[in-house]
Amino acid sequence: MERILDLVPLIESGQLKMGGGISPGLLGSIRIERFHAAVEDWFRNKGRTFDAKNYNKYQKAHDKWEGEHSTRILEHQFRRRDAECTCGPELPEPKRSDYFPSEPSARSLSKVLASVSRVRHIEWNQAADWNKGHY
Repeated sequence: MERILDLVPLIESGQLKMGGGISPGLLGSIRIERFHAAVEDWFRNKGRTFDAKNYNKYQKAHDKWEGEHSTRILEHQFRRRDAECTCGPELPEPKRSDYFPSEPSARSLSKVLASVSRVRHIEWNQAADWNKGHY
């Protein structure tokens, strides 16, 4: 599709939007569906995003920090309130600037989708689909 149409004007005019959101889950719960952050940024930045590896490294570091930070908070709350705090300084939250270059670069949506899917490229195999009657 990107070989036929320039998708950026369609994003700018609001004709091409990212879907997703809230869907029903099990036993009356809700499930929030999100795209990979690289895809969300592609739409937000009108065809510009960072490499998926940057997002994955940042997310891994942030998840580790969040787990350690949560554990420290719980341990602090379970200690006696009248005792002096011995927790030490707070752990610094990972900074996005340490994982991302200053500006996103222009990338085709198909390359972003392939990158987050961990495949080389996304193609429609016309010959195979034509032979199966899917056209």
